[in-house]
Amino acid sequence: MMNFKILLSSLIISTLIFSGCSKDEDTGQDNNSTDKNYTCESGNCVEDENGNFSSKSDCENSCGGNNNNNTCESTFTDPRDGKTYSVVKIGSQCWFAENLNYETGNSWCYDNDPANCNTYGRLYDWNTARDVCPEGWHLPRVEEWTELTDYLGGESVAGEKMKSTSGWDIANGDNSSGFSALPGGERTVSESFISIGGSAYWWTFGSDGRYRAWLVRTVSSSDVEITLGYKAGGCSCRCIKD
Repeated sequence: MMNFKILLSSLIISTLIFSGCSKDEDTGQDNNSTDKNYTCESGNCVEDENGNFSSKSDCENSCGGNNNNNTCESTFTDPRDGKTYSVVKIGSQCWFAENLNYETGNSWCYDNDPANCNTYGRLYDWNTARDVCPEGWHLPRVEEWTELTDYLGGESVAGEKMKSTSGWDIANGDNSSGFSALPGGERTVSESFISIGGSAYWWTFGSDGRYRAWLVRTVSSSDVEITLGYKAGGCSCRCIKD
């Protein structure tokens, strides 16, 4: 009987010794594997042993990762009319790098000259501008314009970085942002066209009551101003990716 107990004990000990495996019981992870960390670079998540995120999903949620918001192709073709626009990534935002030139009601070429539409895009009243961007894109909110100018150093210096290196009557920019702003002017509520060569005006999605809406303006200086304009006037549109 004693020999049987000794034999049984030996079998139990042997079983315990050899029953382990290379995966943790709860997680299924290999004991020899190393945890991956991730960091955000230019809106994309990459493996980095010193990264701030222990999971790729956390990284993507924070900096955009592979979300459509932060993945910018270099061009976009509007399926409505076949026009192709340059696209630029500034910070975590994807912007058209030129003004929208989609013909629709309540939109105009400066001086009613189609050549100006080819250079500067069309001018839209605010009600039209709200929904004129193609699917997957939208008219920027005030907060999105502010995010842009903050990324470029603030409203007092962003204009120079946004303005193209030629085309302005006074004070071209350095276009270091790639935004490529051109001075397309505006159409007033009295239906006259003014300020081509000297000023650029873009609608935002924000409204301030029945008659006025917020717009963004840059003139012959390095600053950018967020101000109010009459909704019936005509301003340019820049589209930002959803």
